[in-house]
Amino acid sequence: MVKASIGQRWWEAPVEELSVQELEQLNASLQELKKRINGCDLPSASGVQADQVKGGIPSHQHS
Repeated sequence: MVKASIGQRWWEAPVEELSVQELEQLNASLQELKKRINGCDLPSASGVQADQVKGGIPSHQHS
């Protein structure tokens, strides 16, 4: 993959400058990360449980 300049964070590297092969590799890596994250039972930093989220928006229930 194209190396980011010194001091630049890798996620700030311009994707416009990547080749098709590099974009495919990046996409595969992101898909694998997504699978791993979805397979983890991580504690929620916000206190919102996964079953309380619908369509990506937390559904807060106030009592």
